[in-house]
Amino acid sequence: MATAESNKRRSEELDAAVSDTAAPPLRLLVHAVDGVVPYLTPTLLHECFPPSSSSSSMWIGIAVRDTCVHPIHKDGDDPLTSNPRGYTFSSPQFEVDRWIEPYVRFAVPSFDLIQDLDEKSGETTAEKGNRTTTTTTCQSTDHNVMLWTPHGRQSITPDMYYHACQNSLKSLHAVSLFDMAPRINKINDDDDDDGNRSQMPRRLEKNIQKQQTAATQRTRTWWKSFRTMFESNDQSSSTLSKPQLWIPVTLHDKVSEDELTTEIQEGVGDGTVAGVALIGWNYLSTHRRAPMLNAVTSTKYPIAVLSTRSLREVLELCVEQGVAVIGSNLPQTWALQKRAFLVDIPGERYDNRKRTRREQDQAHGKDDMSAVLDQDGCLPLDCRQENDDVSLHPWYRDKSPLVSGCQCLTCLIHSRAYVYHLVCAKEMLGEMLLFIHNLHHLLQLINRFRIARHHKVEHDLLQEIMSQMLDERKGSV
Repeated sequence: MATAESNKRRSEELDAAVSDTAAPPLRLLVHAVDGVVPYLTPTLLHECFPPSSSSSSMWIGIAVRDTCVHPIHKDGDDPLTSNPRGYTFSSPQFEVDRWIEPYVRFAVPSFDLIQDLDEKSGETTAEKGNRTTTTTTCQSTDHNVMLWTPHGRQSITPDMYYHACQNSLKSLHAVSLFDMAPRINKINDDDDDDGNRSQMPRRLEKNIQKQQTAATQRTRTWWKSFRTMFESNDQSSSTLSKPQLWIPVTLHDKVSEDELTTEIQEGVGDGTVAGVALIGWNYLSTHRRAPMLNAVTSTKYPIAVLSTRSLREVLELCVEQGVAVIGSNLPQTWALQKRAFLVDIPGERYDNRKRTRREQDQAHGKDDMSAVLDQDGCLPLDCRQENDDVSLHPWYRDKSPLVSGCQCLTCLIHSRAYVYHLVCAKEMLGEMLLFIHNLHHLLQLINRFRIARHHKVEHDLLQEIMSQMLDERKGSV
């Protein structure tokens, strides 16, 4: 009883502090790989996530790897009627889309070079385990970064990337070119989750360490060149505004905390930076993540993590005081997989209709295992088996919103039954509505952590969410 009263009091304190503007910043970096937000037209984006109200909690990350790829045509060919003979990177003077100008834009070469390479190869996790090669590398050189795009492998130089950020995208924030350390694929079932490779050949281990050192050195060199270009631009031109620069730091398990802080201090030098962008944080061993974040936090610079792969990683970053930007494409991934993000947010002023609905479903025998939330706090909606009876799903006739009290466009207008019908009918509108809700709900969760960090109760909030998710796994939605 005391615990329930304590949780209620904590929620009331958080509700009272929602409008507190003194809270430290914590923003979601939405991945816009092809230069646009997934699923949403410009009009729908402005209606669902107005720039005036969402700029404090949402930034748009633009991967230059796609926005600056242009087709190559033979001399005399009409670009409108002839097929291109190839594609290449270039940095022309084209105007940024007007719809994106009101939003805070964060330019990156790629959010995750390793993931881009894995997606291009099209291999599954099982297929990777059967390969002879046990590492995934980006194949960069000292003069360019090799990026995998929908148009094949392309090479981009620091000079081309500078013109793309400064002249084409007119980004407000930018991180320089970076290279990622090779990722070690799992060799056999004896390898543990902390990255220890029980049967790794010594020669292979030395080769990997050598490539990790080379990737770190290339990232440092490109950062110095990138910052020098912008400093020269300040002296030669005053027509273009200079974006705030984030220094990239490549992480791997072999680097120590002291080496990490020394690298940041040397990279900053006598200049100023907006913060530190951590590259490859999500590939670190679990026991190495917190020490790395603490080491970077000690430098007093804000931290941006460009990519996360699960809700647990997002929550892990939310409780770290030094983290200011969390990059993720989870809302898009969940929508693509037909999953609705339904985790309860402690402290939100939602009514009790959602809990009452669960109790009614249980009373009518609809407590089906398919309604259990997964590890990301999502409910799968897709009918994967042809003989599945869609009427057995708890959302089949549910007229309530996805989350009672949620103010997203999906929950305000549409019901669970309608969204479930769209998913079963394989309508694109179903994924669009799921994306709108997933992104809005994730932004609300991150904003709740922002307030909790200001009041030093972020770990209590994390415990409430995790325990609530464990409770959700026992019941139905």
